[in-house]
Amino acid sequence: MSSEYLSISCLPAPTYVQSGHVVFNPGERHPNRNNFQFFVMMFMVRGKLYIAEDDVQYTVKAGEMFILQPKHHHYSWQPMDEQTEYY
Repeated sequence: MSSEYLSISCLPAPTYVQSGHVVFNPGERHPNRNNFQFFVMMFMVRGKLYIAEDDVQYTVKAGEMFILQPKHHHYSWQPMDEQTEYY
């Protein structure tokens, strides 16, 4: 994965909204979303997530963290090829 960084400068400080646990089976895809209103921070536990943000493709692996930006297009660019789990 490339060494890109997201710098966020905002006041007031970000607020926790909710959390969840997701498990995808082989062949399933992350939901296709446009204009989601919140940042989404994902902590990968198992597998590989094939996700794109505004046509930039990423592969997020177990042990990695990924942040989706609000009001951008997020979708799977490839279905899961193994059981994939994240918080």
